[in-house]
Amino acid sequence: TSPQVLRNMVHRDVGCGFSLTAYIDLPRSSGLEGMIQVSRELAKAADYDREMIMDTALYNSASMDPAYLKRISEMLLMDDGEDLLNSEKRGEDSILVLGHESTEFGAVALYYPGIKEKISEIVGGDYFILPSSVHELLVVPDNGVFSSSQLMDMVMNVNSTELMPQDRLADRVLLYHSDLEMLTVAEDMERKSVLDIER
Repeated sequence: TSPQVLRNMVHRDVGCGFSLTAYIDLPRSSGLEGMIQVSRELAKAADYDREMIMDTALYNSASMDPAYLKRISEMLLMDDGEDLLNSEKRGEDSILVLGHESTEFGAVALYYPGIKEKISEIVGGDYFILPSSVHELLVVPDNGVFSSSQLMDMVMNVNSTELMPQDRLADRVLLYHSDLEMLTVAEDMERKSVLDIER
């Protein structure tokens, strides 16, 4: 979403160039099935505080569409894989898929309370996030197998060849730092490390 369009919507900046936006999910029983983005004008007309709308939307999403974290290998081989968020199993050597149960706009699951920290426990530390689409994210443990530049090339290739424009999220790769409990843009950290070495 362009900055100009985003300014007119109820949204929350979550860092690394990403923002969450609020939607009203219209039930089938209303005869108007679909989703409506919550604009600033709509929030003002309804006399709702924008921060309260975002808090409520995130809570409702997490409650109605719980997050899942599954091995991509299992998802490719069978209809469903084991949800590691509700398991004692670990996933430090696997590429994982993060989404939520309704599948549509499942990338928001990364911002559910406690999810980033739980993923870190499952993979055993730091991990990369590949914004594979607005519907799902890929989680890659930072175990030395892939560099951030390799992963960024993968994301850019998939975005340009396999995804519809409306499903694309970003070309950048994120890195979760378990010791700091924060997300950064992986390429930025890679450049900073090079600069630190050069000093």
